[in-house]
Amino acid sequence: MKDFGIYRYLTSHPVWETSAILLSILAVIPLGRSVLDGFLYNLSFTSNLGDQVGLVMATSIVITVMQREPVVNVPQKLQKILQNSRAHWVFAFVSFLVGVTVHFLLVMSRTISLMDTYHDLFILPLFFYFGITLIPIMIYNGSKKEKLFFWGFIGLWLMLCLVDINDNLMYQHMWFYSHIHRWKSINYIDWSNWRL
Repeated sequence: MKDFGIYRYLTSHPVWETSAILLSILAVIPLGRSVLDGFLYNLSFTSNLGDQVGLVMATSIVITVMQREPVVNVPQKLQKILQNSRAHWVFAFVSFLVGVTVHFLLVMSRTISLMDTYHDLFILPLFFYFGITLIPIMIYNGSKKEKLFFWGFIGLWLMLCLVDINDNLMYQHMWFYSHIHRWKSINYIDWSNWRL
């Protein structure tokens, strides 16, 4: 199983390399907003902390398990599915459809920036695909400690999603523009004349 598709890549490259690639993909959001919107921002806890800490760390833990184990064990029926290239195309397509569905549901309730579209149509499907293909490996091969941290990072991401939903931070663009007046009215301290 380790010599098939995405698993071959994840087991033949260092964990830090995959993590660096994922973090670089995620870094496009604030950098893109800086270029396209004229200022750097990433207000959503889910996007800022959840994706970058929770999901990247959970993925890193599964990759560590795959690289450590000489043979990755999953039930025979599941292994046949996970080693089927058509199944992976279906997983990828379903993951993309999830991103498209989320995007169109959110388009009806928020203003959309290009970076929101990038997140909904690229990052969300990527992590959804990783979830479909990597969670079974964690369930059947991870140690108790690895499972605890893995599910803890997934739980962190879910908790941050709930915080963002509660505080309307999923709609970053709208939230930022509705709160900009608060920052304009802050009296900043002039430290230029301060001396020891």
